[in-house]
Amino acid sequence: MDRQEQEALKKTMEVLEKAIQDGTLQGEARIKAEQTINMAAGRLLSVWLPIGWGRRVIMSILLLFGLYGLIIGNPLFLICWVIAATFSPRMMGELSYSWES
Repeated sequence: MDRQEQEALKKTMEVLEKAIQDGTLQGEARIKAEQTINMAAGRLLSVWLPIGWGRRVIMSILLLFGLYGLIIGNPLFLICWVIAATFSPRMMGELSYSWES
């Protein structure tokens, strides 16, 4: 997924959510819009790596620091892996799904 696809999905979700809140969609159209929003959210949260290169670099640096800590035997560096996981849309999606249920 690239930045353009992400922006298009976000815009689609915003338009559909606004139409649902305004009450312009009723019955089957509302159900279809809610399903489309759910599919778009699933697509946004399905990628493992962040979209922007800056976030990817930060995530990579944190993963390398964690690996360094594993090699030298200092478990405190492994906290970097937990922090790096917060940069992953997929990990955040899984975490929010597990908290929801």
